Amino acid sequence: MRPAALNRLAARLCALGLAGVAALASAQGYPDKVIRLVVPFAAGGTSDVMVRPLTDKLTKLLGQSVVADYAAGAGGTVAATRVAVAAPDGYTLLLASTSALSTGPFVTKGLRYDPVKSFTPIGQMARSEYILVVPARSPLKNLDDVLKAARAKPGALTYGTPGVGSLGHLSGELLKSRTGIQIEHVPYRGQGPMDIDLLGGRLDMAIAGLGNTIESVNDGRLRAIAMTGGVRSGALPQVATMSELGVPDFDASVFWGLVGPAGMAPDVVDKLNAALRAVVQMPDVKRFWIAEGQDPVAGSPAELGSLIEREYARWKVVTTNAHIAP
Repeated sequence: MRPAALNRLAARLCALGLAGVAALASAQGYPDKVIRLVVPFAAGGTSDVMVRPLTDKLTKLLGQSVVADYAAGAGGTVAATRVAVAAPDGYTLLLASTSALSTGPFVTKGLRYDPVKSFTPIGQMARSEYILVVPARSPLKNLDDVLKAARAKPGALTYGTPGVGSLGHLSGELLKSRTGIQIEHVPYRGQGPMDIDLLGGRLDMAIAGLGNTIESVNDGRLRAIAMTGGVRSGALPQVATMSELGVPDFDASVFWGLVGPAGMAPDVVDKLNAALRAVVQMPDVKRFWIAEGQDPVAGSPAELGSLIEREYARWKVVTTNAHIAP
């Protein structure tokens, strides 16, 4: 990037009140070609909520095109593998999430990367929750009702999720281990088929991605029981978390962030992190993400690295105790 372009970028970020703008000017010459953001899910899904504003805003801030490269499959591990083996030059990045870096490794055969060692953390951008819901006509009004019903008839209650190894599935296993209840997991190939059975009364409840469930809660077709994350969501702030409702040590949320291949230059990482922070702080982006069930979170590369390590360790324990294997 030419000095004049670097100065313009620094000026734009200064206008946003972003600290550490000087780091952006240090990566002389970067970027000077298209940056590919490898997206671990199919176009049109929840990940597009993150991708659409992200690629547009980063393109404007960095002065080079940032384009989405969709590589769906195996819970995000296909995309992660592609990035793990790419050159660490800052031109191939991963839209990182819990599935590819924290849960996928335990439910995917033949994994060819280490979630902690194979990537360079750049920064977190958002957090999203799963939500325990029941049909509006269900006799289960709250979490106490769910727990009492499950204890009265162990194994009788069913809960649907978007698939084996999904965060919904692992949230269910975490709920079972924290409360001692027995509920029957019914996995689906995605949330669409699950929603059909849930609304049709063929499932007692579901642990579903919040972004795809907000509308059904707001229009009264589904009743929200509890959020799975450690804090309430900006999209449905009236819905309490499992922890608030008395389930001990319960935190199951999805993180979204950017990582690149291991070995990226620190000045390139700093430049990307500064631009990412700027995007996360933009009011229009924040409004859009929150409305879609994604709570913006800005963080440093070190903070994202620590988060990946913690989540990897957390879900290793859950999948091992639940005997979930690829």
